Amino acid sequence: MLTIGIILIIFMTIFDYYIHKTVFSPVFMFNSLFLLIISLSSMRLYNLREYSIKSIEVIVLGMIFFSLGVFCTRIVSHKFLKNQNNVINYDDNLNVNWTFLKILLIVVTTGNVFSIIFSLKFLLGGGSYLELRNMILGYNGAEPLITNPLVNILTRYISGPGLTALIPFSIFFLIRKKNIKFSLIILLNLVLATLSSGGRILLVYTIIQLFIGLSYSKKNIPKKIKKVVIISSIIFFISIIVLSNIRSSNSIYRAFYAYFSGPVVLLSTWMTDVDTYNIHSHGLGFIYPITYLLNSFCNLMGIPNSMLANVVMWQGMPQNDWVGVFPDQSMNAFSTLFYFFYKDFREFGVACFSFLFGSICGFIYFKAFIERKSKYLVYYLLGVQAIIGSFIIWQLGSTAFFLSIVFTILSLKSKKS
Repeated sequence: MLTIGIILIIFMTIFDYYIHKTVFSPVFMFNSLFLLIISLSSMRLYNLREYSIKSIEVIVLGMIFFSLGVFCTRIVSHKFLKNQNNVINYDDNLNVNWTFLKILLIVVTTGNVFSIIFSLKFLLGGGSYLELRNMILGYNGAEPLITNPLVNILTRYISGPGLTALIPFSIFFLIRKKNIKFSLIILLNLVLATLSSGGRILLVYTIIQLFIGLSYSKKNIPKKIKKVVIISSIIFFISIIVLSNIRSSNSIYRAFYAYFSGPVVLLSTWMTDVDTYNIHSHGLGFIYPITYLLNSFCNLMGIPNSMLANVVMWQGMPQNDWVGVFPDQSMNAFSTLFYFFYKDFREFGVACFSFLFGSICGFIYFKAFIERKSKYLVYYLLGVQAIIGSFIIWQLGSTAFFLSIVFTILSLKSKKS
């Protein structure tokens, strides 16, 4: 059955490419990512730790239902268009709330300036990027880099999510050859955020977003802008390699293999814990940002709720606890989105929530690339993080990503206004 499932996924992916003629559709990106992960983990290189076949079955189940969600949304959307006599009202204009967007950029820049000052002070004092990452993320009992609570809130809950929300706008403006200075300030913030944290994943997201932007309006982009995008992508790619070498003693090939094979081991480990300790979060993991707020509110009011507190603890376990993936290397976080779905309702949760996630992605993609709605292109560029980042965690269950969505919504005006 597992082999049949994988063949079905490959067929779905090829069929999707045949329809859309792009590698940037939700189905192609999502399925290609997890097929790569399954393939690499099956090689068992560098003495990769054993994992259960059940974890592979869960991944395959999730891919199938994610694809079905995208396809069903496409069918429904096309039927709706047919009922509207196939009339598509193209909306190439982006109605932006400039007041909010400018304030957000100022706040994000302020936060990144604080971050780079604290980071440079630590690095110039003899610290390493590995130690810096531990301090920023709170790993291995490291002292926090920023002890001031207000500055910490600014950098963690506003500056980080705010930058994630701003990057799609910068890409949109670049491909439209508008507000270039505004876009460059956002990209400068990306550089500051990368240097101050040593993080690479935001650069990966940005490179993919840049190429999606190019593919969206390739006919309308001047050669100058194309050159800027390509050169920026090359610089970002080189930066990723340099940061990888600085942060790890392993080769770039070993690091790549670890990141794209380790998730199967981590998923297997946490699924085993879920089954062993009979963990059930009853859908609260899927809507974790709301769960987190409810738990915080209950604690603030002096009426703690054990169920909410347990979900918060279970949600953070893959991030907080390290698992030996190789004999000489432990990893955390990369439990994939399927751990969170499995924790909610087991295989039913994986199927149901993957279908729902696929439906959301399919709807936004259809609006952006078929109906050519600029607003939805911005949402899709942001959603790329949820799709690509799904091999790490359930991004829509991340408080930081939830805030990015809120900031994006507030940055866009409705058509009526």
